[in-house]
Amino acid sequence: MSNSRTSRRFFNQGAICLALGVWACSVQQPVFEQTGLRAYVANPSVLSLQQATASVNASTAGRAIDQNADTHWNSGQVNNPFWRAGLAEQLELTELRIKVNPAGSYSLDVSLDGSSWRTVLTGVKNSTWNLETKRMPANTLARMIRLRFANSGRSVMLFEVVAVGGKTATTSPVPTVSPSPVVSVMPSADVSPVVTPTPVATSTPVPQPTSTVVPTPAGNRPTIVVDTGRVLHKAVSQILGTNRNHVTGDFPNGAAKLAKMRELTPQWGDRRYLYRIGHGPTDGRYDYDYMTGFHFESCWNVTTQYPYDDIREGLKEAAAMGAYQFHTVNYGTSTPEEAGRYVSYLNRANDANRAKYPMPLQQVTEFELGNEIPWDRVRGHDQYAPNESVYAQRALLFAKQMRASSDTPIKIGAVASINSNWMGNGWSGGATTVKNILQIMGSEVDFLTFHGYPSWPLYQSGNLLTIMAQNEWNRNKIENEIKPAIKQYGGGRPIYISNTEFFTHLYSDVTRSRGLFGALYAADSVILAFNLDLRAAVEFCFDHKEMADAAFFFKNDPQNVTAIFKFQKMLAQHWGDEIVATTGSAIPTLAVKGASTSVTMPKLTFSAAQTGNKVYVMVVHRTNDADLSADIQVGFTPASATAYVLSAPNGYDAANADVTTITNPSLNGFNFRKASITLLELTR
Repeated sequence: MSNSRTSRRFFNQGAICLALGVWACSVQQPVFEQTGLRAYVANPSVLSLQQATASVNASTAGRAIDQNADTHWNSGQVNNPFWRAGLAEQLELTELRIKVNPAGSYSLDVSLDGSSWRTVLTGVKNSTWNLETKRMPANTLARMIRLRFANSGRSVMLFEVVAVGGKTATTSPVPTVSPSPVVSVMPSADVSPVVTPTPVATSTPVPQPTSTVVPTPAGNRPTIVVDTGRVLHKAVSQILGTNRNHVTGDFPNGAAKLAKMRELTPQWGDRRYLYRIGHGPTDGRYDYDYMTGFHFESCWNVTTQYPYDDIREGLKEAAAMGAYQFHTVNYGTSTPEEAGRYVSYLNRANDANRAKYPMPLQQVTEFELGNEIPWDRVRGHDQYAPNESVYAQRALLFAKQMRASSDTPIKIGAVASINSNWMGNGWSGGATTVKNILQIMGSEVDFLTFHGYPSWPLYQSGNLLTIMAQNEWNRNKIENEIKPAIKQYGGGRPIYISNTEFFTHLYSDVTRSRGLFGALYAADSVILAFNLDLRAAVEFCFDHKEMADAAFFFKNDPQNVTAIFKFQKMLAQHWGDEIVATTGSAIPTLAVKGASTSVTMPKLTFSAAQTGNKVYVMVVHRTNDADLSADIQVGFTPASATAYVLSAPNGYDAANADVTTITNPSLNGFNFRKASITLLELTR
């Protein structure tokens, strides 16, 4: 097939550019493919030709010259693939600039007649995903070039090639022969014919590639592309977690529940589930008289008073779950000295409290300074946190005392918002809050926390779409305002973000908050955390009596689990250790109008991870209107594939949902059910 785009001027006179692009998606038998590829020189009378081994789906050889550095040709999983092109005239080549996946090596051959070839580069590898320059030997005369790849059967991802050279004294005509027919078996050697090149128009500059984002396939069908060669960051298993909002005496069937919760232990990351221990609202609430602030030294041997009990009860539960502990420290009614003793009890070998109230050394590494302290219903807000600057000044004293009281190095998080809007009562909000906290606390703050509840200005009571669109709003907020502020005011330190509490905010709506809708919001929050490298996403909550706000069990029955539990278990068992890049094209969107703002919400949101020969793709269909078909490109032909789908026929209104397993589904036009969570496990 021929490419009809207008060629562009790229170099000064005598320079030549061959744009090659690569990416793979699904299985196809290896074949020869004849495609008219252009070479670009200053002389407008340019001819070109190209031949390559098989392409995969939309990642054809023709995409190698579409002047888009992020598009690609994919060889498919064949041994010793090659790509070759004819130049408009004989040149003396000086450089080869090439962007190719760094997994394998390649060699470059040149020819003046298409039959006699000379190898000028052998066993060359790229070390990055960027365009790299390889110098040519002297007197490299060429009318045709050929790239051969030693890929051991893995797909070659070739994004761009630029051949730079000058005209020679003599030129020779491009040989022409009739093209060979398409065959279904790959020949053992490069015996493919030459085809007559096609003239192209005067060129203009081709932009240099700026990323390794994989290309958008042709056509209008929604497409999710996974770039397994571009690792974003490690997958932090504390993305899966819950909040301890109960005590032993208020926890029916506790032992059986804890045993069941072990099923949620992630099989990726550091293989530990997160258990946030905050002993209820640790700062105390003015609207609940019995919530007066937690003081651990006043609660030894207490097991029945909700929401405060002996700290050892929470530690025992974490041990029973094999969980990673994340502790929220009382800020509003406590003192830096008491916070220091709290940390000492957990982490200091010779602690006086532990000598009297025995418990194994815990070695807790993460602490949050306050629970919802920006809210004026929390005790201590008016005095110690009327704005973020006053909060940060006192938090600095807490942090120093806590670090000095621990034998284990600890990380300390400052509260930056009670809600997704990154504001608080009397607080500046957003980037200004971040700036003030970071500048005041300096090196004593390691991360910032927010609570991922649906919030103003998007959330509108009774409008489920404004809840479902919250994480899209969050993404824009964090990417465009919060992270830039951290970079600007963080002093170059790696300060991270944690979502330490989230749920749908539907409280008394039992059907939706514990049902499929609640699970969808949970999965959406987790995908946001994976993609933006948030280090925690804490589901609220484990039990919390029979309040319908995201519990894991119905009526305290460990064998009667909610859709939220089913989602977490599905993810715990099917995910990888590294988050890899994903992009989407033609994903349908929905305009969601909230209380005082609007957001454009893609109907599908997704993330991907990998471990060894396994690649995982998680997709949430956010809307309740209809199923949606989309292509999934992963850059290789899976040896096997399994899809796990959490869904229910009545979507948002489902009180629960079931996981359906689909074996070896097609990745072309995969049907994402309405209001569903799909997890694909693919084996290379």
